[in-house]
Amino acid sequence: MIGKSLIALSMLLTGSVFAAVPDPGAPPGHESAHDYKPNSLAVFIGVTHEGSEGGLALGIEYEMRLSKSFGIGVVAEHTSGNLDFWVYAIPVAYHTRSWKFYIAPGIADGGHGSESLVRIGGEYAFEVGAWEISPQLNADFVEGNEAIVLGITVGKGF
Repeated sequence: MIGKSLIALSMLLTGSVFAAVPDPGAPPGHESAHDYKPNSLAVFIGVTHEGSEGGLALGIEYEMRLSKSFGIGVVAEHTSGNLDFWVYAIPVAYHTRSWKFYIAPGIADGGHGSESLVRIGGEYAFEVGAWEISPQLNADFVEGNEAIVLGITVGKGF
């Protein structure tokens, strides 16, 4: 499972090389949802898989941009179904055009108590008017276990 996560993450990272190439057809001064905004708020819906178990994941995310490229935020996410736990994390993010990559230390709080967690993930933002819709892939490492979280965020910068 760790091997599959690393392959998926490297595919996301490889895509950032192509996303960093400037768009020669973009008009000067063109503003879009991908432009730097100091704050963003988003909701998340997805699925979490840990081994053969899975569940629906719902969450909320806030990010404060420290610069055009870097941000820090908070995530609260609940997974229900066969898995029943909360994830609370503080992502440190790197942005390059439409791509966002992050590492987030935090905790997973469930039936077995609270355990340390590290989330590594990435997403790609699509503009829909003033909103962003971003497919998201995360790998959560929790005390020797691994969970894959796949979903979509819908958010807005302000």
